[in-house]
Amino acid sequence: MDEQKYNLDQSLAELDKLFDLSAKETDKTACEALAEKARIIYEQYPESEDIALRYARILFNLSIQQTELKELEATVEKLEKLQQQFQDSPDIALPYAMILVNLSTEQTELKEWKATAEKLEKLQQQFQDSPDIALPYARILFDLSTEQTELKELETTAEKLEKLQQQFQDSPDIALPYARILFDLSTEQTELKELETTAEKLEKLQQQFQDSPDIALPYAMILVNLSTEQTELKELETTAEKLEKLQQQFQDSPDIALRYARILFNLSTKQTELKELETTAEKLEKLQQQFQDSPDIALRYARILFNLSTKQTELKELEATVEKLEKLQQQFQDSHDIALPYARILFNLSNVQTELKEQKATVKRLEKLQQQFQDSHDIAEAFARILFNLSNVQTELKERKATAEKLEKLQQQFQDSPDIALPYARILFNLSNVQTELKELEATVKKLEKLQQQFQDSHDIAEAFARILVNLSTKQTELKERKTTVKRLEKLQQQFQDSHDIALRYARILFDLSTKQTELKEIEATVEKLEKLQQQFQDSPDIALPYAMILVNLSTEQTELKERKATVEKLEKLQQQFQDSPDIALRYARILFNLSTKQTELKELETTAEKLEKLQQQFQDSPDIALQYAMILVNLSTKQTELKERKATVEKLEKLQQQFQDSHDIALPYAMILVNLSNVQTELKELEATVKKLEKLQQQFQDSPDIALPYAMILFNLSNKQTELNKLETTAKKLQELHEHEPFRESEEIAFIYGVFLTSLFNHQTDSDERLQTTETIKNLYEQFSKFMLQNFDDLFFSNDNVCDSDEYKLFNFILREGLLNNTKYAILQTWAKRYKEDSNELKNLLSIYQYVQKIKYQLGLKNEDKNKNLKFGHYTKGSVLQSLLDQKEESSFSIVGKTRLNNANYMNDPEEGIIIEKILGLDRRDALEPSSWFLMSFTIKTDDLAMWSQYGDDAKGVCLVLREDDFSRFSSFNDVSWRREKISLEFSDKMYLMKSELNSSFEKSAFRSESENSINTVNDEGTEPNSEEKGNVSKGNVDYLYRIAYVNDSGGKFSIEKTELFNDYEIKNLETLLKALKGKIDKDLDKGDDFYQKAISDCIEEIRYLFKSVDYKYEDELRILRYANLDPSNDKIKIDKESGIGKLYVERENPIQIDEVIFGPKFPNPEYVTPLLKLLDKEINYKKSTIKFR
Repeated sequence: MDEQKYNLDQSLAELDKLFDLSAKETDKTACEALAEKARIIYEQYPESEDIALRYARILFNLSIQQTELKELEATVEKLEKLQQQFQDSPDIALPYAMILVNLSTEQTELKEWKATAEKLEKLQQQFQDSPDIALPYARILFDLSTEQTELKELETTAEKLEKLQQQFQDSPDIALPYARILFDLSTEQTELKELETTAEKLEKLQQQFQDSPDIALPYAMILVNLSTEQTELKELETTAEKLEKLQQQFQDSPDIALRYARILFNLSTKQTELKELETTAEKLEKLQQQFQDSPDIALRYARILFNLSTKQTELKELEATVEKLEKLQQQFQDSHDIALPYARILFNLSNVQTELKEQKATVKRLEKLQQQFQDSHDIAEAFARILFNLSNVQTELKERKATAEKLEKLQQQFQDSPDIALPYARILFNLSNVQTELKELEATVKKLEKLQQQFQDSHDIAEAFARILVNLSTKQTELKERKTTVKRLEKLQQQFQDSHDIALRYARILFDLSTKQTELKEIEATVEKLEKLQQQFQDSPDIALPYAMILVNLSTEQTELKERKATVEKLEKLQQQFQDSPDIALRYARILFNLSTKQTELKELETTAEKLEKLQQQFQDSPDIALQYAMILVNLSTKQTELKERKATVEKLEKLQQQFQDSHDIALPYAMILVNLSNVQTELKELEATVKKLEKLQQQFQDSPDIALPYAMILFNLSNKQTELNKLETTAKKLQELHEHEPFRESEEIAFIYGVFLTSLFNHQTDSDERLQTTETIKNLYEQFSKFMLQNFDDLFFSNDNVCDSDEYKLFNFILREGLLNNTKYAILQTWAKRYKEDSNELKNLLSIYQYVQKIKYQLGLKNEDKNKNLKFGHYTKGSVLQSLLDQKEESSFSIVGKTRLNNANYMNDPEEGIIIEKILGLDRRDALEPSSWFLMSFTIKTDDLAMWSQYGDDAKGVCLVLREDDFSRFSSFNDVSWRREKISLEFSDKMYLMKSELNSSFEKSAFRSESENSINTVNDEGTEPNSEEKGNVSKGNVDYLYRIAYVNDSGGKFSIEKTELFNDYEIKNLETLLKALKGKIDKDLDKGDDFYQKAISDCIEEIRYLFKSVDYKYEDELRILRYANLDPSNDKIKIDKESGIGKLYVERENPIQIDEVIFGPKFPNPEYVTPLLKLLDKEINYKKSTIKFR
């Protein structure tokens, strides 16, 4: 027994040595050898608890070195058997518990982990009072929790650990895994209440172990988790305060400091007040200064600085914040995460910077950052956005191009990024805003189109494409081009049918299209499309506006009252829907005014005026709506014949003008309506009172030619009622002062009125000196304004059937008798005036014949509506003539300076030229030797025609010069042959009408014409969509009018006008009617015995003599321009060409020739010698050689 005891003691000592060795050994093989020796000893004494305990401890040590799961499991099994043998031994249970923990760390399957935890759970239940066994149980529960993904499982595990911690409340070691498992649990909880409950448990634990940094850390972490779920700022602030106290307790802990940094950042995301955000940023700034080397804390500080920047509106504040983040980025230069908020804050800075230089500097900083992190999509996105911002402040095309190119390269690097593609799309739109050349704009549009095709599902990129298409349409002058652009936007809108923004651009481009459409049917089709769009987006005032505007445009093209009424009703409904919209109300006001211009019945006009009155009362402060109301009141006054009615209307407009006293636009119709009132006032006192009102208005707007004109007119109306010479002289002084006022010295209309008035004054004057002075003044007026006066005289002889009774005729007759019209076509009337008395039948008859001639001449004029025929005007001539036109003066720059000639009518190659009209009218044949004072130049629409080459093209060796459209003027109405070319009209006495400003037709018809919408101005965060263009064009070349040659068939004793491409049926009928009426007038009054009278008729016909030819020349489709030049030695307009050996008379056109195309004849020698010169002088000239075969 003693020997056995000795052997046992030796074995225990040996096992103690083996245990000590295993505790120090790091080699697994060596540990396995030690465990094997321990096993042998244990098997010698299987009943010895002491031996078993030492063997168990050695097995645990072995498990520490084992990394293979199977090996570890085998070791655990051995220790498990050992524990089962000595079930009541807490000492053996402890290494078993510890080895189970080790086993769990190597297990990857949740099931295995659960099984191991269950074994340890049973062990702990057996030894419930053992804190040593409770600790590994706590640890294995924590390890288990890290693998559990189901909230319920995690909650169960946490509950077990909670019970354990409650049993061993004073154990910091058990409290720590409990704290950690509570944090793990919080990561899976999504309900705020659950999270708050878990945080409270951990808070109590931390309060129990206040000095434990290990427990403080998960508490800090769970507070961060809690903050991420809190939506109320107060709750978040409370949570942050708790973590702040914790950080103050453990000031040197970088881990807790990091969590405090995180919660401060979370807090900043909820703060909306700048001061609060600044306080939070200051706290994080101090924290970062304490842990300067921590990139994680620096990152949160960087992010909170970015958040702060989003609330800062003052540039200085924002710059200070940017500097802080810049320093941080310089400290952590290689950190992409810190570089990102720095990139974003630079973008924010650019949003506030207004100076181009500042913004450029900011862009450079971000550009360097992007170059450092070239592969970073997020930094590239910030760079893309700041480039777009830069483009917003760049006004120069070159700068904006360069910025767009940088963004283009960036987009090519990140081709699949919709985030970078979007600012690229927007910068292309911005670029389009400053591009004036159509080709450049088209290239930009193509780039954005490709981008949109790549990102077809991107609404934002599609919107940018829609916007640039609108810009493109405003630059397109050709209707076809604009139609194509509209179709592209139409497809886009169909793809994004629910997009209000794209629909808005489609609405605007449809409106822009309407400004180019001249055909009513086309405009109606466009209106229908916009109407459907508006019905789809019924609640959108933005889309309703272009619909309202296009309805205004439609109304201007509608000639039928019913059509215009229907259009007005649509806009009326729209206005009722958007009653508070001043923009839509304005368009409704405009269309009501347009409607008024077509209404001839007083009651209808009154109803329309009442509607506009109500609208004006609703928008009392709108000068634009007030203007429409003012204009419609003027129109209404023209239909009122009763003085009381007209007075009442004037009073309304007077109140309006008093409300908008500084508005020149409203003052103008008030001035006009005062003139209208004066026209029906018969009492001198009333008229004088009206004149005083207009006089005050003119004094307020002293330099306004628009208001000066009606003032001049009302003074003239006043003079018609004045019979006393002294009063007339007072009125004359006022008119003289008006005429001599600096801004009006060049006013043709005021000068004309003044001239008419002076002729009336002359008749009242008896003093010869006064008469002489008046005569001299009239002469001076004519000398300065002769062209304008002659245009008015043209109008007079066309429009007034009682010429001699008009006020204008008095001026005309005065100037005529003074011999001032010798070098005009009216020279023939001078001899009439000398021969016949002013009130004689002969003179009246001749003037009547002259009037018919003017009407026929106008009928032959080429009209504006003929533009739709796309006519070309060719002039066949010799090649030498072309060379002469292209000849350069030494001192001039390279350009075409040659002017075309109008040759005297006596040189016509047709022997019957000028005779056909005599046959029609039954006049004696004109003496062929009689010289003509008319000069002309011929054109044809038959360009490149065999017969024309043969007859006029130098036997096909010459050229056909096709002149540009703007080298001629066209008639839109007879007003174009007179001074009525201006746009406003005022009633002047009974028969005189003066034109000015932007309104149309006489007061007795309508004082103002229909208005059309010309543009939509829109400003947005990406730039500005430019105004669309107005309809119409201004002639840049010569002002000569083209007259069509009428081809006459006079066979069988009857005449008829042949229909050609240049005349429609209505024009031919009208022309034939006028000719028959003229013939009837001549036949009735022609006195065969009076040679002078017959000669006067012949001279009268001279003006249209060369506009009629025999039907034999119908193939020529000829047009001519005419010019009168009196054959007088003093006429410096006439020149002599002596090249042919005979001095031939000609006059030159006023401006150099405007060549559109040169067609070289089939036999023209070496046209390639001429084309370089053409290209040098005018790159826009087209040229080709005739393809006609010519022998």
